[in-house]
Amino acid sequence: MAQRTRLFGPPGTGKTTELLGFVEGELDAGIRPEQIIYTSFTRAAASEARDRALSKFMDYHPDDFMWFSTIHSICFRLLGLGRDSVFAGKKLTEFCNIYGYEVSSNSGEEVFENELHPRVLETEVDYFEHFINWQRNLMFDFDTAYNMFTRQIDVPGGFNVEQLKAYISRRNEYKAKNSLWDFCDMIDVVVSEGLCPSNVKVMVSDEFQDLTPLLAKVTDLWSKKVDRYYFAGDPYQCLPEGTEVLTESGSKPIEQIDVGDKVICAIGQGYIQRGDVINCGSRWYSGDVIEIKTQGGKEVKVTPEHKLFWWWQTKGKTNYWYVYLMKMGDNYRIGKTNSPVVRLRFEHGAEGILPIMAFNSEQEALAHEIALSLNYGIPTTVFYTRLPGRTLPKEWQDWIFSQINSKLGATMLLQDLHKEWDGVVKPQPIGSSGEPRILVNVRPLFVHRGKHYQVVWYEHNGKRSPMKWLHSLTDARLFANEEAERIGGEIYEKWGFIKAHLSIPVPACNILPGCYLPVLNDGEIELDKIISVRRIKVKTKVYNIEVNPSNNYCAESIFIGNCIYSWMGADPNIFINAKADRTLVLKQSYRCPVAVHDLSRVIVNRFNTRYQDDDYIPKNVPGEILRAVPEIIDWDNLSGKIFYLHRTHWLLSQAFNSLLLDGIPFVTVKGRKSPLQTPKAAVVNTVFKLINLKYVTIEEVAKMMEYLPSKTAREIYLKQGAKTRCREMIKQKPYRNISYRDLPDLGFTNDFLAYFKPENILHPFKLSIDEKDYFTRVIQKYGASILESEPKVILSTLHGVKGRECDVSIINLNLTRKTYDGLMTNPDDEHRLFYVGVTRSRNKVVLLEPENYQSYRL
Repeated sequence: MAQRTRLFGPPGTGKTTELLGFVEGELDAGIRPEQIIYTSFTRAAASEARDRALSKFMDYHPDDFMWFSTIHSICFRLLGLGRDSVFAGKKLTEFCNIYGYEVSSNSGEEVFENELHPRVLETEVDYFEHFINWQRNLMFDFDTAYNMFTRQIDVPGGFNVEQLKAYISRRNEYKAKNSLWDFCDMIDVVVSEGLCPSNVKVMVSDEFQDLTPLLAKVTDLWSKKVDRYYFAGDPYQCLPEGTEVLTESGSKPIEQIDVGDKVICAIGQGYIQRGDVINCGSRWYSGDVIEIKTQGGKEVKVTPEHKLFWWWQTKGKTNYWYVYLMKMGDNYRIGKTNSPVVRLRFEHGAEGILPIMAFNSEQEALAHEIALSLNYGIPTTVFYTRLPGRTLPKEWQDWIFSQINSKLGATMLLQDLHKEWDGVVKPQPIGSSGEPRILVNVRPLFVHRGKHYQVVWYEHNGKRSPMKWLHSLTDARLFANEEAERIGGEIYEKWGFIKAHLSIPVPACNILPGCYLPVLNDGEIELDKIISVRRIKVKTKVYNIEVNPSNNYCAESIFIGNCIYSWMGADPNIFINAKADRTLVLKQSYRCPVAVHDLSRVIVNRFNTRYQDDDYIPKNVPGEILRAVPEIIDWDNLSGKIFYLHRTHWLLSQAFNSLLLDGIPFVTVKGRKSPLQTPKAAVVNTVFKLINLKYVTIEEVAKMMEYLPSKTAREIYLKQGAKTRCREMIKQKPYRNISYRDLPDLGFTNDFLAYFKPENILHPFKLSIDEKDYFTRVIQKYGASILESEPKVILSTLHGVKGRECDVSIINLNLTRKTYDGLMTNPDDEHRLFYVGVTRSRNKVVLLEPENYQSYRL
């Protein structure tokens, strides 16, 4: 069994340097390079590790470090495959051409560089490929993956279940027919066959927090084959040590629960069963836990994001008064009630109600309702009620909401209260199975013929329509039972009522006194009212378990949900929960100055998932945090390498166009390339060298000719045979120097030479109007020499700069609708990305003021 060393290191603390120190120590001790596996998230990072080792151990050759690479590349070599065997690049393009799919502009990009090839999502094929790799890396079944994927990403119109399944079927058929592999295929085979580099003694994993569940399987396999394993990372639901979990043989502290144990869990309708523990984890945690006490004497402590199952009484008043948020469309209102379910029932069209504060008196609730309404700009007007005189006409309601941004107010309120729009009490038009629900309306309807009872069927769209009128409640229930059995629905008396077995999953941070939790009493599930909820600051070790198939278990006699991991590909919990014989923590950052450190801690303090003692010491320089708007970024007064960072490729594309219009020299990391990254930049550079009476080579002139039409309808730029003669001259003397005076002899005509002025010279060339304008602006502002220097501005997504650093980090705080929804539902994922963006900087961070509420607040 390998000795395992885990290395925690915040940004700039030298994790990679420390890992290389381990490598050097192993080489000094006599371990040969080919006996070491060194994996990193990018091949460039692994190559850098190899080169740094070579600089000290010069007797070795680069080929000796054969297992210094990405996991994908190592799997590729283990299987003895060639590049023509990989379903990517040209093979993907051929497949698209056969089936008539639009080929993406980035389909031919190098796919061996990164563990998770970041696609720029342009065409349907990009979305299909992204889904396939995303699903397989996360090891989700199709339905689960599809539902999560479409919630997280704005997919194009052609992306649906039928089209996706058709694409996958064709893709699999094409791969099988042509003996092609994608990278997930390689990993699956390596894991299933237990393949590992032979005679390896040591394994080193950098950027361990970026592993997906699929990649983690490979590292787990290989780490068991070596004597020593070193792994490093910077990560950012659980129960405290000592929490009693009910197993089939009695209660056990959660820290003693192991994979394979049988625990007691709920399966609905008041029944319990044994569930299998399929995963366990632990980590050090510094932050809040929610302490919950019930009327029946139960008590449990959980981290804020942990799921419980709350239930609200469906009629009558509670003993508390609540301030709540209610939502309809994009509009939110605030109010007070002593029965959230009853309140929701009286407002038709409302999508849900979330109690956010609990009080003992109506006056106290009213005071907070008014204060919160004024502070956050959330109206108290009722959406719609059947009670006369209680509702404004719709046109005036619409006018009110057109004057304010209630969604922004609700978002800010939830963040400030450390709440989430989750576990919302909603109308119940359908059953928990998704089938239509039969509802018996037992409210008597008085008509001239006497008392009647109406049976109502709620369809999937939530509309009610009468099915049958009956004189007795008994007949109504009998008829409803027959219909329920026929269509697979459920019976509910009083529309909108929620029965005891229908509990709503809710994060612990939303729990309030007065609601109920399912508990286990003498072997039976009962509802127990919550009487106390409070937040407690802790620094302790916490534990999580995952139970199959019920996804819940009984802790301290209260049924709670599995720990829910939020996936965006990589999972930091894999790193946090990894077993280690020793853990080293690096504290001194050699990158981040004081101001950047302080801003990063603002983000870290928002994390639900953290490890103990996660702070670091900044370098002893002040640094600077600035604010600006995109239209007036002071590019000229920003020095050094500049990262211009955006959350999504769509936001990046807007910045791309702005940089073109402003004539700012820049490059991109992925996707659409800056004109300065294309061969056209070299051609423009050649042209301006000639204008400035500098020498160029005959090869450069030949490339210039390739972007010049021989003639147009009105003008001739090159004499007949000029390109052929130029190629012959290259064969004779490829480095021959050429000046402006030589151009006529090379076949350039007077029509072409007439444009040889800085303001006109690009006119004849085969460049787009935007490209000509961009090159002209850049040269006018910075001179032609800018074409020979490395642009200081690097345009990228936040994902694209992981593991890199800069002098200035400019961060666009705007979010798209999907990413903003993600911030509301799974905030840690967004926190991590903006943490990455902030901590890239060695000097200063510039925060761009967002356009609206749909943004990350810093």
